[in-house]
Amino acid sequence: MRNFERQADLYSAKLMGRPEPTIMSLEKIAQMSGQSRNHPSWHHFSIAERVECLWKSLEDPQLIKRHSRRVALFLIAFFLLIASLGYALNFSPLKRNIEHRSFTHILNRQLIDSPENIETYKGLAYIYQKRENLSKAKWAYENILRLNPDDGMALNNLAWILATA
Repeated sequence: MRNFERQADLYSAKLMGRPEPTIMSLEKIAQMSGQSRNHPSWHHFSIAERVECLWKSLEDPQLIKRHSRRVALFLIAFFLLIASLGYALNFSPLKRNIEHRSFTHILNRQLIDSPENIETYKGLAYIYQKRENLSKAKWAYENILRLNPDDGMALNNLAWILATA
């Protein structure tokens, strides 16, 4: 945020053709607020730092261009990061991994409250088998068969795991 504030200060100096009006405004703010002009906050440069930067822009006219370029590069990097994160969370295996972990966590918590719920075991068996965690899938299918020995899906999938493992 500080760099955007600095960019605004520099833009005002560029727009007016000189930094003095902005400097006078900043000094007046410092005087009226009663706080030290050297005291920054977590999201603002101090008035002294802002004024110093404006004076430097008078000495070095390229300072404004360099700072604007830095802010533009930061924004490009930020938006690339956001786009990459959006892609990763929606279209990559990361999304499926997060979903499977979340569902596994929820289903395991449900088992604590209701250890005889066959549907919970079916959900876990499906997720474990999809993630190729065959030992845990075997455990879940065995529990399904413990609760319902005639469950065709569990019999078939457990047989497949045992035959291919």
